Amino acid sequence: MAQRLVPGVDDLDVVKEYLQIGHSSSDIVLQIMLDAGFEFVQEYTGCLFSTALADIADYVAGGGYNLELPHGPLRSVTSVVDNVASVTVSDGDYDALLGTLFIRHFGQARWDDGHNRFTVTYQAGYTAADLPATLKLAILALCERAYRSPGGRSDEGGAGHSWKWQTLAAGEGSGEPASDILVQLDSYSLKGPLA
Repeated sequence: MAQRLVPGVDDLDVVKEYLQIGHSSSDIVLQIMLDAGFEFVQEYTGCLFSTALADIADYVAGGGYNLELPHGPLRSVTSVVDNVASVTVSDGDYDALLGTLFIRHFGQARWDDGHNRFTVTYQAGYTAADLPATLKLAILALCERAYRSPGGRSDEGGAGHSWKWQTLAAGEGSGEPASDILVQLDSYSLKGPLA
């Protein structure tokens, strides 16, 4: 059995209760939908879901006013190492923009340029204790649409049906208001340029 990412939301029993399903004949398909729904929401928003916060070390490109991290929301920064100069950047030289994907260089200075120039060690994401209810509900609503709506299905997959998660989230073909789930997800999206 796979480790639960966010207990109470990615629990198959919660999904079955939400969908009012009392049998187990669809459990495998529901679990796949649930896993894919989590993956879609994480990818769409840039938010990481985990059972507990842990240090993450990622290579990040330089060259701009901000270092953009692949995972968020940013909770804390342990270190920023310049891999070319082989030095740890002083924490007085940057501002960790908590709740975003960004670390801003102080003084309107640009970070030195280079692919994978920096290694950032940080903590990011949501745990079961602080995952917003709106994101939980969006994941459950995606599972419901995938289960009940043939409008999001595609027969293009080699082994049966696959789902177009963007189409499901937008409400296309489901009779639901257009983009209702995407509107919920957009309010948590960390992707895109920093305003």
